[in-house]
Amino acid sequence: MQNIVSIQNITIRQTADNLYSLNDLHKASGGEDKHAPRRWLQNQQTDELIAELSKDGNSSLDKNQQVIQVIKGGNNSGTFVCKELVIHYAMWISPKFSLQVIQTFLNTVENSGSLNKPLPPEYFTHLAKMTRYAGKLWQFQNLMCQSPNSEQAKTMLNELVYSTNINETGFLFIFKPNLKADIQQAVDWLHTQSQVI
Repeated sequence: MQNIVSIQNITIRQTADNLYSLNDLHKASGGEDKHAPRRWLQNQQTDELIAELSKDGNSSLDKNQQVIQVIKGGNNSGTFVCKELVIHYAMWISPKFSLQVIQTFLNTVENSGSLNKPLPPEYFTHLAKMTRYAGKLWQFQNLMCQSPNSEQAKTMLNELVYSTNINETGFLFIFKPNLKADIQQAVDWLHTQSQVI
């Protein structure tokens, strides 16, 4: 599982191949213009370190791992770099911020054993189901509040299984396929992955 790295309550976005967002680090550092990633990239020492890291046979990087990647457009736009450059960037900003970054990365490694574990496919399956259910619930609540007598609301009600027992104080809506079974399966899987739940 890819570890979540957070500094000063800012989650540092990551790419699938373990590059970290300099833009998020900049925000975590206080966001001063003088510490902007573009300024760091203009630094001669930065150029030299990137060149050194880019040499073939560099043992600090995973095989075929990029050193730096600029993503333009979309939600994940920004400059992403390997962990060595993350630390160099933090050191360039200040000793205090550098110490925060180093401690965060060391704690992440100690708590997980590695920063390079990929997320298992089951994670995405369960996440997709829960996202679908949350979307359906939002859609249902929106329809019931704004247009409960509409054709769309009637169609959605027909897709639901719900309790009509008069003695109950409320209704339990269960979306098809079985919401309760999917949630239990997700909880069971998460429980096997960690002892947090």
